[in-house]
Amino acid sequence: QCERPAVGENRIMIEGTEKDTFPEGSTIKFGCSTGYVPLRATASRSITCTGTQWSELELQCKKRPCGNPGEIPNGKYQYQPTDAVLFGAVIEAKCIKGYQLVGDPIRNCRENGWDGRPPTCEAVRCLPPPSIKDGAFEPEKEDYEYEDGVTYSCKKGLELIGAQLLTCSDNGTFQPAPPRCLRVSCERPEILNAVRIEGKSPPYKHRDFVRYQCNKGYRMEGSDHLICTEKGWDPPPPQCTVITCVNPPNITNGVFNPKKELYEYEQIVTYSCDEGFKLIGDSSILCTLEGKFEPLLSQCLPITCDSPVISNGVLNGSLSSYKYNDHIQISCNEGYKINGSSILTCKEHGWSASLPRCSEVTCNAPEIPGAFIVGGKASFYKYKSSLQIQCNKGYEMEGSALLTCKKNGWNPPPPNCNMVTCDEPNIVNGFIGDNSKFYVYKSSVRVQCNSGYQMKGSDYLTCEENGWNPPPPECHSNNNWIWILLTVIILILLCCAVFCYMKYRKRKESKDCFKPENCSMVSMPPRVPPTEETSRKNVY
Repeated sequence: QCERPAVGENRIMIEGTEKDTFPEGSTIKFGCSTGYVPLRATASRSITCTGTQWSELELQCKKRPCGNPGEIPNGKYQYQPTDAVLFGAVIEAKCIKGYQLVGDPIRNCRENGWDGRPPTCEAVRCLPPPSIKDGAFEPEKEDYEYEDGVTYSCKKGLELIGAQLLTCSDNGTFQPAPPRCLRVSCERPEILNAVRIEGKSPPYKHRDFVRYQCNKGYRMEGSDHLICTEKGWDPPPPQCTVITCVNPPNITNGVFNPKKELYEYEQIVTYSCDEGFKLIGDSSILCTLEGKFEPLLSQCLPITCDSPVISNGVLNGSLSSYKYNDHIQISCNEGYKINGSSILTCKEHGWSASLPRCSEVTCNAPEIPGAFIVGGKASFYKYKSSLQIQCNKGYEMEGSALLTCKKNGWNPPPPNCNMVTCDEPNIVNGFIGDNSKFYVYKSSVRVQCNSGYQMKGSDYLTCEENGWNPPPPECHSNNNWIWILLTVIILILLCCAVFCYMKYRKRKESKDCFKPENCSMVSMPPRVPPTEETSRKNVY
């Protein structure tokens, strides 16, 4: 047997609706729900129980179409949903402008088609508009078509209050409401502390307008634009009241000036922060037309300075930011020197000085007169590089020849190359032609001996790096050889006398020591050239 089958969407069971189970071989017929028709006319509408399963139902149902509802002269249908003409759809009839609907505007798609009767659209017509006191309208007709207009006018001396032109509207009535004819005038508005900036001068008639503006320092309460109506000025004239501001907002960690109970229009209040704080925002506020201080209140925040980033340098601290009056010290890495201040202080507008730079230590080539750099001159020298100085020929060095580029420049300091000079040669018993006290490199002098003296050496001397070249000569007396010879003879005789005396004493014999056989050779010391001192003694 089979259980009761599922009916499915938009279908109904025609047989066996009261059963819950069906024996094998049972057949059930189905049909479409109200407003629905089979999707395929040839589809099977029944199912059969085989074992415990129903055969597949082929019947599928769709909404019944109602077809085109037809056209409405001077009108049209609006569909809900849009463009739908199936079962359940709703259409509403609308007339074009100038026509009005006669009949029910709503029609529904039912089981048997569209319900109701089609409505019609008839041309709109209006009855004549109402008459007004002390006035008239034209043109006058028995009836008026849609959008026909009439114009109203008043008797002389009266003002038309309301719309002058009325039109036959789509609902069959004239719109707007008819006007009135009245005698209208307005007095000059009395507004203290104000001036008229637009509009005519008195007298004022209906619909005349004026516009006022308050004097400086006053605020208007009410509308500045007034129109003369049958009831007077509309809206009522405004008032101009003096503008004042009170209670400037306090600021944390700061003060404001001046301090008063009331502040006049456009008066300025200035704010300043306590030491160690900086103002974020505007430093002043203004009393405005609205009687309020603007702009919005600023803030006094603690002054901080961001930790500077120094290329090739370091700080004495590692904070991300520093407070007011904090100090930092900057030092450069080895081989770099600081350009700028090494100590900075956090101040109101940032660090007290521009951030220094750590630039690479270089040394310019030393400029030494009379010298050159061994190996050639470079435009600059890097940190810890060395060079050697050599003096030009004819110059002698004062200082160190080897220099090293250090943080503060060359170390040791560059030497001096002084021109070689020679002191005046000291010539005993002689003289020099000129009277200079010293002589420059490669200069020459001529030496001359005094009269009676003979020169030993060169008479021309040249000033060289190591002094005079050749060495200064000596001036010797021309008679020195006689005195030397006499001195030698006397010494020989004295030696012989001493020798003979010693022999005599030894042998106790008196012998002639001058005999050749009793005399022996005496060794004499080598001849010593006379010195300046011996020569001087020999002279005297």
